[in-house]
Amino acid sequence: MKPIGTITMCFSHIDEDTRGILETIMDEAVNYSDFAERLAKRVLSEKVSPLLEYLAIFFLYNINNYNLIYELEKERKVPNLAEPLILTIWAMKGESASWEEMRTSLHYAISDAPNDWFATHLYLNWRIKIKFLYPEADVDIRPIDIITSNVNENKELECFKSYLYLIEADTYRMGRKTREELIVLKEALETARTFDDQVIETAIQTRIANRLKHTNLRAALDLLYSTKERCEYLGFRDANLIVLGELGHIMTLRGETNGGLEKYLKALSMREYEDVKFDVLKFISAFYYNQIGEGEKALEFMTTGFDIDYFKHRRLSYPIIQSAWALINLGRKDEAKKKLAVAHKMMLKSADNTMFVFYHMVEGILDKEENDLTAAVQCFEEVLKSHQEDPNLMIENICLLNLTEIEIALLDEESTMSKLDVSGPWMQRLFEHAKTNDLPGIEARALILQASLRQKQRRYDDMHKILKDVSNIANQYPSMRYLKNIINSTFPDLITK
Repeated sequence: MKPIGTITMCFSHIDEDTRGILETIMDEAVNYSDFAERLAKRVLSEKVSPLLEYLAIFFLYNINNYNLIYELEKERKVPNLAEPLILTIWAMKGESASWEEMRTSLHYAISDAPNDWFATHLYLNWRIKIKFLYPEADVDIRPIDIITSNVNENKELECFKSYLYLIEADTYRMGRKTREELIVLKEALETARTFDDQVIETAIQTRIANRLKHTNLRAALDLLYSTKERCEYLGFRDANLIVLGELGHIMTLRGETNGGLEKYLKALSMREYEDVKFDVLKFISAFYYNQIGEGEKALEFMTTGFDIDYFKHRRLSYPIIQSAWALINLGRKDEAKKKLAVAHKMMLKSADNTMFVFYHMVEGILDKEENDLTAAVQCFEEVLKSHQEDPNLMIENICLLNLTEIEIALLDEESTMSKLDVSGPWMQRLFEHAKTNDLPGIEARALILQASLRQKQRRYDDMHKILKDVSNIANQYPSMRYLKNIINSTFPDLITK
């Protein structure tokens, strides 16, 4: 493989023997993942320095190759310097350590760091992942202030500026300030490219695409396909999995939900590690199933395996909220209320505004199912208002579909018989939203709602024509075959082919 900065950036800060081993393995390796695996196997088979053990664990940690890390752990090849990374992996899987355990581990690890470069390297790679696990990271800021000062003042630490930008971007993300987040992410990308840190570059590009997809779908897709090529070049299977997940998300927000689910299920099958208790990929799959009313399938993905009274994760409320929505889809509203009450307590501790959006949206869905339409409208309108400065097409899809359904239900007799083309401003906005953003499945769902309006208007010929057109779309495009189920549940007495 050709040398890459992700590996070589440490060369000025390690001894000649360690550098020689890394260079030899780079010469032998096909790509970055192969390099990380070869290094780990060498560490497993020989007595090596704690620094080389740390590097072996880090290069695996960097690409989420947990299986080999477990082998190193089993063979007691984990030095103090790598202990915080090991605790982070367990936390990500759902075997959570307390924040105090994390801090203590980090204190001892940094004390064991051979120099400032490795102390900074460990802290920032740990911090990037830990921020999404522990709310305490937001207030325990003294270490990051010191590291930031060191990076800004010491030219030898400049390569870590991309990591600082990522941490800053995370703060904007949780505050749902997309514009500011994108500015900082682009700074991070430029810095990563300057130092040829290709692994962190793939993570940054995926993050940028994740944010762009709600405002510039074409740019997001171009960036994702570029990232996919880089992941294949690096042999980075798990990053490829993340890209696949993003592509699935884009299909789902376009209303091509069957296609989106297929990509997510493929991503799950590609994963190199198992026994994940807090499984974000499964929870997002449940979110997709909930959007098309398949509560039973959504619940299949919600078996968490962790104790919510013990496990710590700032987004722990997310699977609880999705479970509540699945229960609503199954008509189990009292159970759903209990789930939402649990989720609400968790959110108050998380300080993550994104979770409040999901909560209020599902709260609105529950209000609608209980026929408290005024409360439901208020919930959906608040969610839409909160996204004026931070667009999220999928959230807008869900709110506008529900608001249009309510709008039709609230039409009086005079309005119904006036032969309106649309039920009102919400249906008009839904159609404009779908057409402007090129969301074919959402436009088809808007047509199904328009068919409901035609039924209420007793314009049955028009209703049948619309439903036939939507059925043809479902038959022609497998990624939208769920539309037939929506038609059948909305019009149970109508047989569609």
